[in-house]
Amino acid sequence: MKQLFVIGLFLSISSLNFGMLPVNKLVLPANGNIKTQNARIFQDEAGYIYLGNEEGLYRYNGRRWKSIAYDEYYRGSITAIGHHQGLVWVASQKGSLGFVRNDSLISFLPEEGLPHTAISSLQSTGENLWLGTAGEGVYCQSPKHQYLFDEADGLLDLNIISLVAHGDDVWAGTDNGMYKLSFVADKKTATRVNT
Repeated sequence: MKQLFVIGLFLSISSLNFGMLPVNKLVLPANGNIKTQNARIFQDEAGYIYLGNEEGLYRYNGRRWKSIAYDEYYRGSITAIGHHQGLVWVASQKGSLGFVRNDSLISFLPEEGLPHTAISSLQSTGENLWLGTAGEGVYCQSPKHQYLFDEADGLLDLNIISLVAHGDDVWAGTDNGMYKLSFVADKKTATRVNT
């Protein structure tokens, strides 16, 4: 019995791999103002980490956090962060949209306007920037025009949870299924995807 106990203890101790123990480090900005709830996180092509929430937008370079200043037009808590044509884009729960340039968040104000509700997700396909919203469907901002995908195009759930690019098309995830959004012969179509 004693031998069995010693063998069991030896096997238990030897199975531990002390070199693989996780190391967690909480990294906060100098002012400590980042809230952990409802944060959006994104890593750009250069490796910087962006964190956004109701307190603002922050960029982490691996050693320090930097607060990104807003211009006077950007409003609301950050709800989405993404990448489009070499820039980091940021959206809010009040429908604001902007991009980061020279440590500032610059508002994007297209002629057609912006959503009147929260922008829940961002996705890029070529020259198009897609905006999923909480109640208005999906906007597609092309270099020449803005398009709205909604019920008239076959998108039956306008509360968009997430967007994923697949080629030139975008897939929209909703509480009531997935939809493939595309332009077919210059006509908008939203096709429900059965799983």
